Amino acid sequence: MNVNSCTFTGRLLDDPKLTPAVADGAQARLAFRLAVNRDKTKKNPDPGMDVIPVVCWGVQATNGAEYMFKGMEVSVECSFRTNFIKNADGTFNNYHNFSPRRISYGMRSLKKQQELDEQSKAGETDIDAIGARLAKEAAEAKKAPAPQPTMLEVAANLQKTQGMSEEDAVAAAKVWAAKQETSEAPKEASVGDDGAPPVGDDDIPF
Repeated sequence: MNVNSCTFTGRLLDDPKLTPAVADGAQARLAFRLAVNRDKTKKNPDPGMDVIPVVCWGVQATNGAEYMFKGMEVSVECSFRTNFIKNADGTFNNYHNFSPRRISYGMRSLKKQQELDEQSKAGETDIDAIGARLAKEAAEAKKAPAPQPTMLEVAANLQKTQGMSEEDAVAAAKVWAAKQETSEAPKEASVGDDGAPPVGDDDIPF
């Protein structure tokens, strides 16, 4: 029985390096290094880490290049690969890496998470800006008066640009949509008991 299977979970030491496919039939190649902590013991509470070289190909490579970045937590289920290249003098260079069958994305790096947290703190200001930008882009594409983006479009944009969860993005988009409905609703003229227009908050003297 032959078994060649490994699983590693760690963080990327640097951004993955993508080599695009440049010829027909070729595949894109992605190489990255995974830092994996060694087990701690009472005698050695800081044992250091191992650096795992990983190489993947094709769709897995292009997807990894898009979603992975330095400091991100990644888990790989892989097999060990050994390659030999013969030199002109007859000697061999040995190359070792791990080829993943499955890559799972975990937590972002602390720095990246802090950046996304700061962006989300902007709240409704960001939502308004995103809604206005989507409306402007739609108007430029159609050369027509700016239509309002739908609530789902705003929610999807928040997920993509602000890193929000689907639930938080939909909730924020509902707030934005409610504001738009309020601002667009026609104001009905009304009068008070004395026949004069009612006093609004802006009319109350301080």
